[in-house]
Amino acid sequence: MLVSNDTSQSQELVSAYLQKVNVVSRVSFGSRIVQKLKRISLDHNLLDNLQVREGDAVDLYFDTEEKAVVIKKSNNKDRNIRE
Repeated sequence: MLVSNDTSQSQELVSAYLQKVNVVSRVSFGSRIVQKLKRISLDHNLLDNLQVREGDAVDLYFDTEEKAVVIKKSNNKDRNIRE
């Protein structure tokens, strides 16, 4: 990598590098079929990555721009229903 005192050239090098770097922001866990009772089973690897176990509370959000459902582990300890 070139070292330069010229700020403009340094910024161009950083910009060019960042354009080549792919940042993973989404990971696919496959497709699922919506069941009769409007339920969807989630892949165990997805739950493991979220550190969610049976009985844990999760927050659900709908991203209107992406038309996507977002599942987030709940930080609210009172909503944990595990026995």
